[in-house]
Amino acid sequence: MYINFRIYKFVTAIFCTFILVLFLSLTIYTKINTDNIIETNQDEVGIKVPIIMYHGISKNNNLLGNYVISYDEFESDLKYLSENNYNTIVISDLINYIEKKIPLPKNPIILTFDDGYYNNYLYAKPLLEKYNFKAIISPIVYYSEFYSKNPNNNPNYSHCTWDNLKEMMNSGTFEIQNHSYNSHKNSNNRNGIKKNSSETLDEYREFINGDVMKAQDMIKQNLNYTPIAVTYPFGATNSDTLLIVKEMGFKCTIGCEEKINYITTDSNCLYELGRFLRKSGDSLINILSKYTNK
Repeated sequence: MYINFRIYKFVTAIFCTFILVLFLSLTIYTKINTDNIIETNQDEVGIKVPIIMYHGISKNNNLLGNYVISYDEFESDLKYLSENNYNTIVISDLINYIEKKIPLPKNPIILTFDDGYYNNYLYAKPLLEKYNFKAIISPIVYYSEFYSKNPNNNPNYSHCTWDNLKEMMNSGTFEIQNHSYNSHKNSNNRNGIKKNSSETLDEYREFINGDVMKAQDMIKQNLNYTPIAVTYPFGATNSDTLLIVKEMGFKCTIGCEEKINYITTDSNCLYELGRFLRKSGDSLINILSKYTNK
């Protein structure tokens, strides 16, 4: 009887030890496999995703301003994001989160480049690759076509060619979105793709189909890729713009309003996304504080 009791205690101790080891193993495994995943209860109103808007990057200090930052400033931004455990995502990641329930990484952030300047290829691409980040580029298709036919690799004013864009996309560093064919030229007193007050809805629909869809078709033709978002030129829209863009099948729109984006499981949250403009002389820390302090 005494021997049996000792055996019982020994077996019990072994069993308890096994349960403890199993619990610790599961805890560590769960920690490792969820360490980079956003918790569903992180924010009751959705996952907070800041979007930063860039345009040009230059090594010529005389060109710096609201729409051109220095090479060093951009690398400083990426270094800060890397050191503070931010994870860059793109629009397809948001779509996959909503439609396929694929989790987003912790501390998600979106970096966008408007207009498609050649310096994005020359300077931004290598730096993004260095820090293992990705971004969105929304080229003005008229200039992509023009510089493809008239090559001029001037970092101060040239735009990416189709070959540049193809390389950027195939590298996995850039996702390409629609920024219109050439609505930046403000023809007919129009502000970007915004509806003119004198236009009927049918006239406006015809205009957008002639410009935005022209860009869409040319991107498909030259890159074998179909953009899923419209990046509004100048951020200019009105109440009819979104209606028509949705009719075209776009799943997301990106504007210029400085606001916080909350990503939920409702696909409507992807329309009218806001961004913060990154100006030279500003700091990314200051921009991101507008999110964290609210």
